[in-house]
Amino acid sequence: AARLLAPLRDCRAYFSGPKQDVLPQSLPLAWEWVEDRLVITGAAKELPDVHVGDTVVALDGRSAAERVAEEEALLSATTAESRRLTVVEDLLFGPPGSAVTLRLQRAGSATFDVSVARVPWSQDLPAGTPYAAVDEIRPGILYVDLSRAADDALQTLMPRMAAARGLIFDLRRGSNMPTELLSYLTDRTFMGPQMQTPSVTAPDHRGWQWMTTAVAHDPRTPRLKARAAFLTDGRADIFTETLLAMIEAYGLGDIVGARTGGCNGMINRADLPGGYRLSWSGRRMVKRDGTNLHGTGVAPTVPAARTFQGIAAGRDEIVERAVEVLDSAAR
Repeated sequence: AARLLAPLRDCRAYFSGPKQDVLPQSLPLAWEWVEDRLVITGAAKELPDVHVGDTVVALDGRSAAERVAEEEALLSATTAESRRLTVVEDLLFGPPGSAVTLRLQRAGSATFDVSVARVPWSQDLPAGTPYAAVDEIRPGILYVDLSRAADDALQTLMPRMAAARGLIFDLRRGSNMPTELLSYLTDRTFMGPQMQTPSVTAPDHRGWQWMTTAVAHDPRTPRLKARAAFLTDGRADIFTETLLAMIEAYGLGDIVGARTGGCNGMINRADLPGGYRLSWSGRRMVKRDGTNLHGTGVAPTVPAARTFQGIAAGRDEIVERAVEVLDSAAR
């Protein structure tokens, strides 16, 4: 069934069985596909034999490239980039209590095997960047990972954000921050993307129409006057893309990194006999300029990418590029 859905390029197209309702667990790692290899970007302290910058050569005796290609053939995604990123993330997850034997390669040493057990997912798992969830990277430049920030971070961080000369918001792993964050970055009302749901009232889709809605957002005080940079890549979808579409439309900050996944809109589901379930896109999101978010996503205003050498050195070049942008604006 998954192979039949993959050519649709609908990131909401998914087929699941009755045993797939069990909440999966995650390897206590972070990794990315960089320069044609699977590279460790973060590891829990309980894994002293796994280092940032190690290359994952194989998983359970099968090459990483083979595993990734196999999973890509089963995934419906809007772009090749988002398919690769999604598959790499998905390989972290598996049944509760499961473990994976990783064959690792490190500069200056022979390959070696490490068994890694999966654990319940939490926000405390490695994030894949050397920075803390909230970090003052340079004097006056505040970094906030919106996937790891506390639920009340918007209010607790407001004094620091108001005093900052530059703000970096990391959206690469999603966001827990409400939309109102953007309301502090502007002094005018702005609109969210158009949400369009097909309204079908006759057989064979005759005379169907789009039912269109949009949400207006008013400015809030205190006005954050520092220049903002938002980090993103192909993992960004759903609510994160909604935020980025508004940032793009109203110039609320620089968008640093790579194009988002192009995966937004409501999900439709159908329950099938035997406990199976089929899902697909039931709503599309349209940007303020009339283009469809689905399949296109949001492009960066400042393209940036990580490198194997940078990861091995403990760097995050996408964050560094954002710092350069903010520093140049302050001169």
